[in-house]
Formats: sequence, structure tokens, C-alpha cells
Amino acid sequence: MHIVYGKTQADALRDRYTVLELDTVHVKEKNEDLTLYAVIDTGKLGLDSFPQLENWKNLHEDFIVELNKNNREYCLQAVEHLTGQFGGEVDTFYQHVKDRFNA
Repeated sequence: MHIVYGKTQADALRDRYTVLELDTVHVKEKNEDLTLYAVIDTGKLGLDSFPQLENWKNLHEDFIVELNKNNREYCLQAVEHLTGQFGGEVDTFYQHVKDRFNA
């Protein structure tokens, strides 16, 4: 997985890759918030992944909405379903969110 920041960069890659919003962080040096995106090469996923890819993307998008609302229960349930998807490339992010809510 590669990570890019900013909607402009993410949108430029959407035609060739699966792009998932991750988190928004404050960058002190720039005094601004930047949204991070995961860029996943779906060509590296197995053929058995493709029938469910849209469902995973939709669940991930809902997960981000609920993460921004700080909805602990929804996020922890979603992480259980999303871990291992996208070839496991986003699993470290999901674990980070899980740790954040369980701290």
C-alpha cells in the first residue's frame, strides 16, 4: 500500500487504483489538516477478491464516516469485517484504529 495526502492527489489515482480515505491529521509545520489516502493496486489481489471489492470499499467508506463521528462500536465491528480485505494492505490502519478505541 502506498499513502498519499490530499484529495487532488488521491483523485488523480482513482482511475488506475483503489483509493481509500484513511485519516485526517494536523501538520504543525504547515498549520493545516491533511487527509491521508491509501492507494491499493487491485491488480495484486486474487481473482476471488473482485466480487466483494465494491462491498469492502462501501464498508470502508461507511467506516470512515463513523470514525469521524467517533462511533466506537460501529468502527470496532467494521474493523473485524475489513481486516484481511484489500489484500491485507490496510490492516495496520485498522489495527491502529482498534488500538485507539481500546486505549
